[in-house]
Amino acid sequence: MTNIQMSAASRFGVESSRLLIAAGAIMLFLPGAPLCRASFAEPHRSHRLNRPVQTATIDSSAGLDATPGESFRVFLASGFPHIDKIGAWEAREWNWILGSAAILVLLSLLWTEILRQRIRSQNNLLQEWARREIALKNQYEELFENANDIIYTTDLEGNITSINRATEKLTRYNREEVLGSNVSNYIAKEYHEAVRQILKQKLREKGSTTYSMEIIAKNGHRIPLEISSRLIYENGRPVGAQGIARDITERQRVELERRNAHEAAEAANRAKSEFLANMSHEIRTPLNGVLGMTDLALNTRLNEEQREYLTLVKSSGETLLTVINDILDFSKIEAGRLDINPIDFELRDSLGDTLKTLSLRAHEKGLELALHVAHDVPYYVCADPTRLRQIVVNLVGNAIKFTEAGEVVLHVTMESQTENELMLHFTVTDTGIGIPSDKQEMIFAPFTQADSSATRRFGGTGLGLTISFQLTELMGGRLWVESTEGKGSSFHFTIRCRPATSDGESTAPSGNVNLKGLPTLVVDDNATNRRLLEEILSNWGMTPAMADGGWTGLETMRQATASRKPFPLVLIDALMPDMDGFTLAERIK
Repeated sequence: MTNIQMSAASRFGVESSRLLIAAGAIMLFLPGAPLCRASFAEPHRSHRLNRPVQTATIDSSAGLDATPGESFRVFLASGFPHIDKIGAWEAREWNWILGSAAILVLLSLLWTEILRQRIRSQNNLLQEWARREIALKNQYEELFENANDIIYTTDLEGNITSINRATEKLTRYNREEVLGSNVSNYIAKEYHEAVRQILKQKLREKGSTTYSMEIIAKNGHRIPLEISSRLIYENGRPVGAQGIARDITERQRVELERRNAHEAAEAANRAKSEFLANMSHEIRTPLNGVLGMTDLALNTRLNEEQREYLTLVKSSGETLLTVINDILDFSKIEAGRLDINPIDFELRDSLGDTLKTLSLRAHEKGLELALHVAHDVPYYVCADPTRLRQIVVNLVGNAIKFTEAGEVVLHVTMESQTENELMLHFTVTDTGIGIPSDKQEMIFAPFTQADSSATRRFGGTGLGLTISFQLTELMGGRLWVESTEGKGSSFHFTIRCRPATSDGESTAPSGNVNLKGLPTLVVDDNATNRRLLEEILSNWGMTPAMADGGWTGLETMRQATASRKPFPLVLIDALMPDMDGFTLAERIK
């Protein structure tokens, strides 16, 4: 490119001189374009006259002798339309030929330049990609070499093709010793077969595999590794494997120390629990002696002050015995020494006797204590009545403790039944203080109550629910609670038991007494008691009628007598407002 071309290119912002030359060619041959178009539009005169074109012969000597004006005329005749003739040719034919040639040359130059620009752009793009590839390769090599973990590659036969510096540092082998050798040379022998199986599995399944094994360093030390490996693919076919291995020596040491500490703590806890379980007899025996002698002393002649003191001693001793029993039972459960002994027993009688022991506490607080057993529950079952009694005492006792007014009811229903197994569902409901929703899980933890102040207000060790929870699990069931703060709680538990194998008979009324259709009046101010008695009497085939108080009961009896359908049987609650049971019985007489 000349200096003039470079100057022009830079002045007009043209990238290449070839484009500038093309622009000049357009300016030079632009006058021939109209003649070219005219020649297409108007045919040659010889064609119009149907005459052959006569070609003029130009004498070369004449050209040499031509004057400068004539030579200039011949030259201009090829490019300018105002020149009429050169020999036998007309100027328009020359303009058509030269104009067409100029256009073809121009198009060729333009297409060549476009191709050059595209090739240059592609070359720049390929160079940029190559630079990026080189940068990525350098980054990978830097990460590969400076990683703290072992990074390696192998072929499909397990021959090592590359390792990083961490491999040399950990194994004490240099690259020249390792490259080309098989990985089996460095793996502990007991892992050889496992590694072969893993490689076979990887050839069948894509994805990474994580496993642990030990390698042998150059100094003979065994190094535990956690390895994550995957296959390397080329053109869709596996050609090798790549792995990252981490030294887990420190992790295994920490895990071993933690496991040993955990086992030591469990051993100490078992030793403590076994000690308490073994001491249960020695602890209970003297305390039972104190309580027994206190009872004997209370049966002697005592003044009021002495009786008050001994009564306090007995009450405190019984409380202490309850706490000791809870602690010892909890220790037995922790030590795994609490056994379940299933026997055949009458379920309703057992539950009734259990509630009788709690009825005095309920009576002292003015609470209604009721038992409801569904009619489809068998009378005899095979389970552990002692542990069942313990669960019921804990739950009903808590319900009475945390209920100031209202009622406590124990419901028993059949949850499921098969030929060889029964699942009984027990529910203890109360109208007490309730439990906040965020405390309903923690109350089953040892030595825990819903409110720390409850320990001082209501007493107790916080072990009752924990023991009950574990006993229900030992009996194949579970324990949970549903409660609304301020409205009461419902504790549910289930136990698995078997149908009784004994020949015990139902304790439902039988024999010569015919109760079918017997009209019976139930007078009770408590709606729950009325509902329970109505269900029981109906299951026995009787015809019960309900009255919610003494005056209602008297009116119901008068109406029945007037209709000549008196009640031959009346069941009366002793304690009712307005008119108690004893007064009602006197009036009926």
